[in-house]
Amino acid sequence: MEKQKTKWQLIWSRQYTPFIAKTYFVIYQNDNPMWIKCPNKLYLPEGGLNSYYVEVGELKKICEKFEKYVLSHSLSLFVKRYEETFKKWLAWGIKLNKKDFSKLSNDQFAKLLIEVSVEFTRSCEWQFLSFVALEGFVKKAEDFLKSDPDLSLYFDSLSVPHREPKITRARMELLNIIVKGDRIEEKFEKYCRKYAWLNMYEFIDPALSKENLMGHSPKREDAEKELNNYYNARKENLKAFKELVSKVKDKTKKNLLLAANRFSYLKEMRDDYRRPVYLAFQPFWNEVAKRTGLTFKDANYLVEDELFLAIKNPSEKYRDLARERANGYALELLDGKFSIYSDKKKIGELLSMVEEKFEQQEISGSPAFLGKATGRVKIIYRKEEFTKFNDGDILVTPMTHPEFLPMMRKAVAFVTDEGGITCHAAIVAREMKRPCIIGTKNATKVLKDGDMVEVDAEKGIVKILKKK
Repeated sequence: MEKQKTKWQLIWSRQYTPFIAKTYFVIYQNDNPMWIKCPNKLYLPEGGLNSYYVEVGELKKICEKFEKYVLSHSLSLFVKRYEETFKKWLAWGIKLNKKDFSKLSNDQFAKLLIEVSVEFTRSCEWQFLSFVALEGFVKKAEDFLKSDPDLSLYFDSLSVPHREPKITRARMELLNIIVKGDRIEEKFEKYCRKYAWLNMYEFIDPALSKENLMGHSPKREDAEKELNNYYNARKENLKAFKELVSKVKDKTKKNLLLAANRFSYLKEMRDDYRRPVYLAFQPFWNEVAKRTGLTFKDANYLVEDELFLAIKNPSEKYRDLARERANGYALELLDGKFSIYSDKKKIGELLSMVEEKFEQQEISGSPAFLGKATGRVKIIYRKEEFTKFNDGDILVTPMTHPEFLPMMRKAVAFVTDEGGITCHAAIVAREMKRPCIIGTKNATKVLKDGDMVEVDAEKGIVKILKKK
């Protein structure tokens, strides 16, 4: 009997080099109280990013198991445990990178590389749980509020973190420097030393520099407005969430709302640790590059077993392989067996398994901030594309990140493939008061740069007015 073909579900799109991508990709290979085993996955180049696919139905099963785990345990203890896991990971990374690598033989350093890969994979299992929460019980909490006219008034308060993540405090600190307006360059230099990690989305990114900061900082009046909006909205929404919890008498529903709210903090908190980890690991990657004869960037285009061999026996073939992957690569996991490809034919075969055709003139999603806006679409996948964005454009992207903020100020509306009410795009939309539609699933696939569209966040619809 012929084996039934696997059906795939797109769950996110990201920009990662293969070393980090693999750590996210091979997680959940064992049953665990918090997740299920997921032995089949694809990671394929689409648009300007790589798209992560799992078997249809798998994400739902993970979400259900994680929800059951979180809601049946002490929420406060889980929140503490979650953050402690990241604190320990950062402490481990800093300690490791204080080692004198020159004292290690190639064999010893190659073994250390495997240890690093194992630790990163463990951290990614925890990092991914925030995505599971957002796709699972957070959306369930959102639906519960939407279904009750009295409680829907408190909808926005669900996404306000009960504690401020360090990455948010860093943003407010920058805005205060701009508003005060004295000794800007001196303070920017100090700020960059303190928050060098803010720019680190992956290992190959450069640390935050004064030049970068000055080139993307808001004007004084915009900074003052953003500060006021943030603090006023935070104060109001913290009060509103407290009122919301007091109104809900059902214990299960109350716990659901509390868990959803706590993950609005935890998902942002991850960047308080993983970005500093990426910065802390620069000495390690410099040593990898030195021992393999690769550049710092090229080394990240190999995965751990290849780097293990390249450290022990440097060869030109690894440089050629890394540069080939820089032009596109795919990951495949079938029955737990991992493969990586850069061959265009093979990548094309894998893409044909998930290809869809989109002909619709409208896209629907969830409103994150109400309003209407008309403008030209600019699809943004990564930082290198920010320069093509102009004032008055419509930002269309899989999901926004903190480094998108300077560009988001230019946009008249935001549209994302992913996310719920607690996602970054939704939070920024409320702070900047921009119409925003999230969770469309296919906006980046249906729309093209230059399309004229109307974003109707009252109805959650993006209407194509004129194709480019």
